Amino acid sequence: MARLAKAAASKPAKSPRAGREAEVSLSKSELIAVRELLDSVMTLASHGILFRVGNILADSIVGEARAKGGPLAEAAGTVLVARHFAEAVRFFPHKIQVSGSIEAKTGEEPTCHVLRGIFQKVVSADGGVFMVREESCASQGGAECVFTVERGGRMPWCSVKANTSRPSGPVGVALQRPYTPSASAMSRMASTPAASNCGALAIR
Repeated sequence: MARLAKAAASKPAKSPRAGREAEVSLSKSELIAVRELLDSVMTLASHGILFRVGNILADSIVGEARAKGGPLAEAAGTVLVARHFAEAVRFFPHKIQVSGSIEAKTGEEPTCHVLRGIFQKVVSADGGVFMVREESCASQGGAECVFTVERGGRMPWCSVKANTSRPSGPVGVALQRPYTPSASAMSRMASTPAASNCGALAIR
């Protein structure tokens, strides 16, 4: 009996989360602090990084939405609300409306770049190339965030143009400073296909 008790005591106790992937939570203030850090280091280029973060997060969101069954967009909206990305998400044929976005804060420009990346992956999940733009944002004082969805084109986070006066920013906003690309940069832009410059994704 003593031997059995000793053997049982030597076995490690099973974690209630055994077999499940560990999860971490991030508050709205923490997410905004991360974005402001990226903005301070990378300026407009940070929007593209956050967009790609959304693309990565979307993989598990789409997987969970498919497991729920029914229309993918509707199920994805339910998952986003359950994960506290927003208070409400409504998909329409060419538009997405979001209330209570976790990325919204007071500002002068759209700020929901992670959600934009998530939406791009969701609407492209059944094939094709789609472009998602944040048309208006609660950060600008509106009641909700509105995203437009268009088939084809380049990804909105990286619009590349050979402009010798002002370059196009990651969301199509010109940088507010003079810019003259180097001869090597001009050569690369001329020789590289636009889709490669832009990182357009064809999700099949």
